Amino acid sequence: MTQVDYYDYEPTVTLLRPVAFIGHPGCATSEIVYDLAALTGLALHDLDRRIEHEVGQNLWAYARQHGAHALRQQQAALLPGVLAQQPPGLILLGEGVVLDLELLSQVKAWTVLVFLELPAAACYWALRQRIRQHEGTLMHPWLPDRLDDVQDLWPFLERMQPVMAAAEHRIRTAGQSVHEVVLTLQGLLATLGTHRGSRND
Repeated sequence: MTQVDYYDYEPTVTLLRPVAFIGHPGCATSEIVYDLAALTGLALHDLDRRIEHEVGQNLWAYARQHGAHALRQQQAALLPGVLAQQPPGLILLGEGVVLDLELLSQVKAWTVLVFLELPAAACYWALRQRIRQHEGTLMHPWLPDRLDDVQDLWPFLERMQPVMAAAEHRIRTAGQSVHEVVLTLQGLLATLGTHRGSRND
């Protein structure tokens, strides 16, 4: 059996198609996907960071200054380049991103789409904690700065339904640590690609 060195810079799995991740707001999507990339050695392409680099601002500040429509335009302009990156890796679409139907069709055509789920109440309390950490401001580009009740989230979560329905894989994150979700996703990736050394096992 070939010994695999998990400490070198080679990915531990080779993907046949990119795997894209999107999640309910509050479910630590970015932390989960960054940890998964570190564990597997796969390239990570972060759409939100790509947009921030392009516009020279964080998403929240850009949306406040130019409006959500301008942010959507940046998303539409930069998404094709992110999807086309080779070799196939992990694509982080963000936490709570609502893709329009055209962008969603692009994602579906190029990737395996994974949706990280969190119940509405859990979303609300996670975001309330974030508001406390940011001195009363949520700083989320797609949500209001203040959330006074879980019902304030319902319209936004409804708009995420088409994305969740389009996902090939839906992962429930409630009651799990980031590490536990990462291990679940690592197992999922094993079914979507080939392992290093697997042909000689």
